[in-house]
Amino acid sequence: MKRNAALWTGLLLGPIVWLIAFETGFALTDWACAMRARSAALIIWLVALAITGVSGLLAWSEWRRLGREVPGDGAGAVPRARLMALGGVLLSGFMCVVIVAQAIPAVLLEACQ
Repeated sequence: MKRNAALWTGLLLGPIVWLIAFETGFALTDWACAMRARSAALIIWLVALAITGVSGLLAWSEWRRLGREVPGDGAGAVPRARLMALGGVLLSGFMCVVIVAQAIPAVLLEACQ
């Protein structure tokens, strides 16, 4: 049960955190503009990046624990777990790139731009 939770967390946490950060950024736009608080968006993106990075590390550790093999066509619990773990690594890495890309305007622009 604990291994399944780690696999699902490694696979889904990155996209969920990105979605929450994306929506929170939109929700705080008016407040950040009124308060001239550019740092609020930066903090949101940094926290999202950190959590997504931890998600990727969790998936990586699960993949290493399962033998570091690329999933094949085999059936059963171990190939499924390898696929989920490797998918979690790749998806978390992709979500880190997306989070960094979406944080660039928060770094370069003022809160009301």
